Formats: sequence, C-alpha cells, structure tokens
Amino acid sequence: MALNAASPGDLSFAFHHAVNLAEIGESVLDKRIGYTFCLQMMPQSHELHLMLVNTLRKDLESTSVGRICLAMEVLIQIRSEDVAPAVQSRLQFFLRDKNDSVRRRAHMAYYALFHQDPDHVKRLEELLTHAEKPSIIPSDLMVASKLPSEFMARLLNSHLHNSWLNRQHSVYAILRVLREGGMGLDSGNIPLVFDVIKQSSHPPTQAILDAFSLLATVPSDVISEYQAKLSYSPAAGIRHLLKSNDTNERYIFISCLSFLDPSTWAGDRPGNPAVFDGWEVQDIIKLLNSQDNLIRKTTLKVLYSVNPSTVATYYSQLTQSIRPELPRGSKKRLHSEQYAKLLKELFAIVEGDVQGRIENLPVLEGCVDRVLNRVRGADTLSRIPLVTALVVPLTESDARVGPTLMVMICALVCEYCAKLPISPVEVLRGMAKRLVLFSRE
Repeated sequence: MALNAASPGDLSFAFHHAVNLAEIGESVLDKRIGYTFCLQMMPQSHELHLMLVNTLRKDLESTSVGRICLAMEVLIQIRSEDVAPAVQSRLQFFLRDKNDSVRRRAHMAYYALFHQDPDHVKRLEELLTHAEKPSIIPSDLMVASKLPSEFMARLLNSHLHNSWLNRQHSVYAILRVLREGGMGLDSGNIPLVFDVIKQSSHPPTQAILDAFSLLATVPSDVISEYQAKLSYSPAAGIRHLLKSNDTNERYIFISCLSFLDPSTWAGDRPGNPAVFDGWEVQDIIKLLNSQDNLIRKTTLKVLYSVNPSTVATYYSQLTQSIRPELPRGSKKRLHSEQYAKLLKELFAIVEGDVQGRIENLPVLEGCVDRVLNRVRGADTLSRIPLVTALVVPLTESDARVGPTLMVMICALVCEYCAKLPISPVEVLRGMAKRLVLFSRE
C-alpha cells in the first residue's frame, strides 16, 4: 500500500467537507471532528471561514446542550475578529445560564473573545461578584484565574474563607487559582492555610505546594505573628517529609521550605526559635548530593537564603580537588583533542572512584547540554576528532565511564558513529558492557 505525504496546504480540498460535517453532523462527535479539522488546518482568511462562523452561531441557538457546549469550546480556541460580533448576544445570554456546564464554557468563551476590552472584563468580574451560592463558585474558577486583579483576589479570598467554614471541596481549587493567577493571600486566611497544610501533608498533595506558595505572598513578620499566636509552624508541619525515602516527597519538602522566609523557621530572629534540630539541618544540607537536579537547585536556593557562606563552603569543597590548570570559563578556545583530554580528566574526578559506586552517581544534565553544544558548535574538521577522543574510552576495558559521560557518549555515538574511525562493533560492545551498570532493579 502506497502512502503519499501531504502538507497542510495540500488539504484544502477537504475544507468544504469538514465545514459540512461541522454543520450537518448527526452526532456531537461528528461535528467535533469537523470543527477540529477546520481549527487545525483551515486558515482564518479562507473563504469558508465565514460559513464556519455561521455554523457556530446556529449551534449556539440549538436546543441541544451538547451542541451549545461544543460551539463554545470551539469559540474558546478560535482566533478571529469575525466571530465576536456574530455570537456576542448569544454568549451574554448564556453567562447566567442555570446549567453549570453551559455557564462555565460561556464565561471562558466570553473571556477568550473579549479579554482585551476592559468593559467586557469588568462585566465578567461583576458576574462573579454576584455569584453568591458557594456551589457555583468552582465553575467560575477557570475564568477567575484569567482575571488576576486586586478585586478578584479579594473576591477569591472571601470565598476561600466561606468555603472553609462550610467544608467545601472548592477550597483547594481556590488556592490553586490564587497561585496560578499570581494573586496574594489575605492575612486573615493564614490560619486556614495552616489547617490546609496540616490536612494535606499526610500524604502530601498538590494543595500543600499551593498553600506554601501563597504564604510567600504574605510578609514574614505577619506569618511569625500567627505562628506564635497559633503555636504552629508550617515548616514543622512538613519535617516528616525530610526523612522520607521517596524522592518526590523530599522534593515537596524542599520546595515548600523555599517559599518560606528563613526568619520564620531558621531561628535567626528573636522570638522565632529554630524549627529543625541539628541533625535535620545536616539532612537538609545532604540534599545537595541528591540525584535529582531540581532538589539540588532548590536546596542551594534555600541554604543561600539562610546563610550564603554555607553555599560558598560547599562550592569550595566541590572544586578543591579539581586541578587548577583545568579551564573554567577560559575565553581561549582549546583544540579538540586537548578539550577532550581535559574533559575526561575532569570527569575522572567528578565521577571517579572516590565518588562511590557508578550506579549511585547522578547524571549532571547541565554538563551534558554544554558538552553536546560545544561539539555541535565545533567546525567540521575538528568535530570528528573531538567525538573520537570522547568515545575511545568505551573500547578500553579498564576505563571507568560515569553516568554523565556515558549519556554524552551515547548521544554522540548515535549521531556520529558512521563517521568515526572506530569499529562500530567495539563501540557497541563497550556500551553493552557498561549500560548494565546503570540498570535499576
């Protein structure tokens, strides 16, 4: 069976059929297929675009909830000046619809089409303001996240308090909207957020990250006041995650800690005792050696915020064993063979025997990116000798190749194997011999 490749420009013959399918499709699924094809493939300047807009208008006037919802989902995605005038009155009608699914989509479609008009944005804010029933708030949160104004922040904080009193599940959703919209937390809701941390840390959920990120929007002295008043520290509420063997839970711990001002937990302010014991502080410092790159970066951020000299000491310990003649940031470009030689000497230290078992070492992603970019940036004549010098250790049975260097070599072999003056069979044997060391049971 022969298949012919076609670019989007070759599919213009299908536009008429797609528009017809969107218009006369018997089921919502049929109509969705037609709409989706037009959205993805048909240019807005095409002559059939107006027919598509007319089809959308007809579906909005339908008595079928499914067709109405589908039409508004398309309106959320479409980007055309022709659409707004044709559907504005109908969308305004649906803004107060009793059906939650219809109203939610109407709000989103209205925002998508008119978000650049301050009058229309104000209209949406007023609608959300008068939505007094707690049960309908979750359906409006998607729109609220698109309106990160001081007014909306006050409104959401008010609903957050009311929802918590009524034990509504929308509390977590409101926290997420406040965070994603970059809106602040009202200080009066700090006790509520403390309760959320207590309830969502065993086991940890997304809500705990949202809660800590919102605490970062409140002045540290205000948080300290509430800690003393309520005899509770949010940092103490997550200390159990530090002892977890789960990498994800350790990441949640250090991420949450990074949102707090150190004055609220490090014990460097009068009246605020240190939350963590000495051995726990040592465990936090040990996260610098984590195999997870994000954990290492976030730990550096936390430690630097507490005491920059701690990070300076850590950096000094990392670099003290590196030979001074190895170039770091030198402006002079090295010859390919010299660069490869020094690079291997550097990794002999970073991933050498003194660092422990190979399978326990992390992959230094930043190093991989920089070396591969250096290889690609080399001129044609020096690129192959450089790759060859890096790949040769694979053919040496006694050569130690760590995980970071192994990732680099595998990437280079995939791209340049056919051009290397080394037997592909020997390269593959060397890879097979070493890859088994990095397998996880």
